Amino acid sequence: MPLDGWVRLHRVLTSDPIWTAEPFTRGQAWVDLIMLANHLEGYIRVRGVKVEIKRGQVGYSEVALAQRWRWSRDKVRRWLKELEGKEEKIIQQKNNISSVITLINYGKYQTNDTANDTANKQQTIQQTNSKRYTNKNDKNDKNEKKILYNSDFEKFWAAYPNKKEKSFAYKSWQKTNIPRPAIELIIAAINRQKEWRKNADGEFRPEWKNPATWLNKGCWDDILEIEKEEAKWFY
Repeated sequence: MPLDGWVRLHRVLTSDPIWTAEPFTRGQAWVDLIMLANHLEGYIRVRGVKVEIKRGQVGYSEVALAQRWRWSRDKVRRWLKELEGKEEKIIQQKNNISSVITLINYGKYQTNDTANDTANKQQTIQQTNSKRYTNKNDKNDKNEKKILYNSDFEKFWAAYPNKKEKSFAYKSWQKTNIPRPAIELIIAAINRQKEWRKNADGEFRPEWKNPATWLNKGCWDDILEIEKEEAKWFY
């Protein structure tokens, strides 16, 4: 089995119940130390004192590791001494305030690839934007099929004469800050609108050409106002 290449583990694994469900093996504890180590320079506070933690260092005490790994404190101490002495994998720095573990050759286990990550993210964004604009019409068609419209909106859509951009119209329909009358009154207003072809060419007024605009502007109220004016002339 080749030993080159990378297996990248996200640090969220350190808090996964599967990872912490049972007492750790030595191998699991070693991987845990690698994931607990700082990827960048930072600090922790111990009893109010600021302790600098550099890249590749772990700011955990023996007590904290014992609780995390479900080991006795003596077992943690013995194993850390083994890693520091015989294995030469770590260096321990202890004082009356803190305990810091430095992983030797940390770079072998966790590459400093922040720049590569940034470049990869930018490339992903560019590819996503390219696909978004290239396949815009196809994507809109797919979205149309995925949306489940409610029954009142479907009634509105069936009655409205200019069927444009259904998904956008539905977003306008879902706005709760626009008080709408009952669906029956909306359909009645649309039917009345069909009778008022204000332009000489027989087309609808501009604000009525797009269903989303018609809903956003509450154009059913315009129609009701016209009816009021007609009523004045009638009486």
